[in-house]
Order: sequence, then C-alpha cells, then structure tokens
Amino acid sequence: MRTDQIEIRVLNETDLTLFKSLRIEALTKEPLNYASVLEDALSLSDLDWLKRLTSLHLHVGWLAGVPCCLMGMVRENGMAMRHRASLVMVYTKSSARGSGLSAKTLTALEAHAVGLGISQLELTVSAHNPAAIRFYEKAGYQEYGRRPAGFYHGSIYVDDLLMFKGLA
Repeated sequence: MRTDQIEIRVLNETDLTLFKSLRIEALTKEPLNYASVLEDALSLSDLDWLKRLTSLHLHVGWLAGVPCCLMGMVRENGMAMRHRASLVMVYTKSSARGSGLSAKTLTALEAHAVGLGISQLELTVSAHNPAAIRFYEKAGYQEYGRRPAGFYHGSIYVDDLLMFKGLA
C-alpha cells in the first residue's frame, strides 16, 4: 500500500456519525475483543455518544479515502497520574490489516500523547487476540500483568493482558 493513500486525523464533535459507525462495526465484528457490548452501544443516545467522542482523544486512519482504523486515548485525571493514558477502542477493518495503517495511526496517537505531556501509554488487550498482542509487542509495548476473567461474554470469560509503553 502506498503511504500517500494513508491519512490520520483526530476526530471532533462534527465526526459523531463516523465515530458511531466505526465503534458499532467493531463491536459487531469483533465482540470478544472488547469489554463493551453491542447492545449497550446501541442503547446510547446521540448525546451519550457525543460525550464519549469529546472526552476521548480519538484518531481515525483512512486508507485510500476510506475510514478503516479507530484508536482512542483516555488520559488519567489525577495530578500525580497525568503522565499516563490508556489506549482504548482500537479497531482496524479486516480489509486494512497488514497495510501499515494501524501502525501509522498508533504512531500518530503516540505523538499526540507526547504533545500533551503524556509519557506512558497503557492498554488492555484480550488474551484471545494473538494478532493484536503481536501488533502491540512489535510497537514496543510490554506485558506487565494479566487480569483473569477481565470480562464476560455469554458463557466465555476472557482474560485481559495489561501492557504499557514509555514514550519519549
């Protein structure tokens, strides 16, 4: 894939429809990879969606003009923890996997974090998602723990792997 076909941008309140669409697609197509569930997302009002959109730092990666990758970041609030943020809502459409779009979107999000004075990004990834684990390891994230039965889907308990990366 040519890198001139990749664009990364930060979402704002005018991107509500795009945000909802990508998030609902993620929860529909990859339900075991998220602690959130589709039914909860579908029950949200537009005001609730807007609150989520404006409280997160959301990045979307576009591939050949199509929005294919969503990544969010939530900063810690306390003064003693403001150097930390969590990576959330990560999703890449299957058609864009292997294109380099996810890596470029993550790099842009990390640069945004550094610009905000964040020096450590943390994430939780499903232990049932080895491709995502490899992606984060390749990007420099290290596992520091495991939360057994981090979330529950139907009859399946899913462990969470806890990972972090120090940012320059």
